[in-house]
Amino acid sequence: MPQKDGYASIVEREAGIVRGEGAGEIVDADGNIVGQHDGYYQFTIGQRRGLQIGGTATRTYVIDVNPFTKRVTIGPAAALERSELIAERVHWISGKAPSVPIEVQARVRSRAADVAATVTPLGDDRARVTFAQKLRAVAPGQAVVFYDNDLCLGGGWIAVW
Repeated sequence: MPQKDGYASIVEREAGIVRGEGAGEIVDADGNIVGQHDGYYQFTIGQRRGLQIGGTATRTYVIDVNPFTKRVTIGPAAALERSELIAERVHWISGKAPSVPIEVQARVRSRAADVAATVTPLGDDRARVTFAQKLRAVAPGQAVVFYDNDLCLGGGWIAVW
């Protein structure tokens, strides 16, 4: 029976990373070192399982993964909530960005529900997206897509949250 590769194994193979090369610190939201990991690429924002830092008084989640410092930051669920983000490489289906902020339904994960939002074009193919309610586990590198009912207006890549 063929062996199935997990995500970390695929990243190691495709990126030519030797296990342990991506090792670093696990820190809390205040920057205190609470553990070590053997590869930052094994973690995703919002992840709760597999942190291997021992028991904590409250549930702890990955709230940031920094590939440059190889640090994984953990914190409470509330630290995952975001009310706005900046999107880059925004593409408008019409070919032209709106000249004023517009009301849309936005989606940040393919299986997530649409959320009312205001998109404010910032120029240079960037936009600020402000949500009517806080969203959980919004992460840089994910897509954000804008809709008007069933009509896709455009979207971009989450750069800052």
